[in-house]
Amino acid sequence: MRRLRNLVIYAVLALLLVGVLLYGTLINPLYPPLRDALLHVGARHLSQLLHGSIEIASLRGSLLGTLTLQQVVLRDVQGTVLGQIEAIRLSYNPLALFRQRLEVHSLEIVQPRFTVLQEPDGLLNLSKLWKAESPPPPESPTAGGLPFDVHLAMLRIRDGALRLNLP
Repeated sequence: MRRLRNLVIYAVLALLLVGVLLYGTLINPLYPPLRDALLHVGARHLSQLLHGSIEIASLRGSLLGTLTLQQVVLRDVQGTVLGQIEAIRLSYNPLALFRQRLEVHSLEIVQPRFTVLQEPDGLLNLSKLWKAESPPPPESPTAGGLPFDVHLAMLRIRDGALRLNLP
């Protein structure tokens, strides 16, 4: 029985070693280009939801649970910077996505800086940023919502600033 236990332990250690070697030689070199491609696709998709654009300088961390978006810039249609965020740190459970849930352990927004201006027409600049959605048809009560549940355990905003330019 003891010999079987030792054999199982050695087999598990050998599998872990093979996994680490495969990761180091095959997966890790592919990871940064994959992460960069995901960053560009995500920023482009988010920009399509706005009357303006969003720029993300870099994406760090692991797609398997901890991500950091660095130097996020939000611009209006004219290119004017409306807001900047030094970093957005996200810790989540990727396995929950298979259950159609986004389980976020923590979301930390570091040094957000936004400027709110009242335009000549009386509207705020940030209110013009979001594209208006048409209401869902009556027979489709879930249309327009997210295709999964979102659970947020902790939200932290650190060292932020909001500048109001109102007449």
